[in-house]
Amino acid sequence: MTTVSVYGWKTGFQKVQFTFLLQRELGYSLREAKARTDAVIGDRSVELQIPGDAELVLESLERLGARFNVLVTEGR
Repeated sequence: MTTVSVYGWKTGFQKVQFTFLLQRELGYSLREAKARTDAVIGDRSVELQIPGDAELVLESLERLGARFNVLVTEGR
């Protein structure tokens, strides 16, 4: 499992797609995903737990315009 801290966003941040990513890839409900998206937009960081191989999720976060740091990668 990989832990990622999303701490901000770049110009052009795709917030709707970010919300969908949290739902699709991390299993959050719409309410949970939107709360995390709103936190990021409001300059509050959120930690995300990414199960399994995180490479595709990390690439998606980059493409959508999220600013993030990988905190912990376990199981490698």
